Amino acid sequence: DCLKPFANAWLGGQPYGQVDVVSVDDEIRLADLARYKLLVFGGFNLMTERAQTVLVRWMEQGGTLVMCLPQLLTTADREVTHYAASSLLPAFPGLVVGQDPVAVEGVPTTSAAAPTGLVAAASASLKLRVADTTFDKDTQVLVSVAGKPLLLRRDLGKGAFYLFTGWGFPGEGNAYSEL
Repeated sequence: DCLKPFANAWLGGQPYGQVDVVSVDDEIRLADLARYKLLVFGGFNLMTERAQTVLVRWMEQGGTLVMCLPQLLTTADREVTHYAASSLLPAFPGLVVGQDPVAVEGVPTTSAAAPTGLVAAASASLKLRVADTTFDKDTQVLVSVAGKPLLLRRDLGKGAFYLFTGWGFPGEGNAYSEL
């Protein structure tokens, strides 16, 4: 009832302006996303082939999508650390996720193509599990740890797709404490 009597669900008070919470599921339509230039998946997501098709079309028309690997899960059990790669939809054309994550430890490094300031804590060592990925020449590695890709970018039409390849959600301590 915290939004009553107002009909919209916009969240205010953000340091960089308004944000909307948008449901991306089998009911999503391209028209629902047309007003947005950027979508950031912030939590658990159940990906479907239909939702992914709409998202790809939206990116091709100029949208930018930022998400992490577990947000491509097709299973509703919310198991975000011990899932199989077979439970993921492909992130974008040209990317293949292997069956097992790879444990890495090291200092994040950015490519020349990465925006400046992308890794603010570059001096801190990370311990995490990243997806065992292979990808084509059209995919850029923006950040890597111990030689393994951690943040990928792929241009799609007029838009772009950013994928964090950590096996768990960023900031989720339990996903990385098992190394």
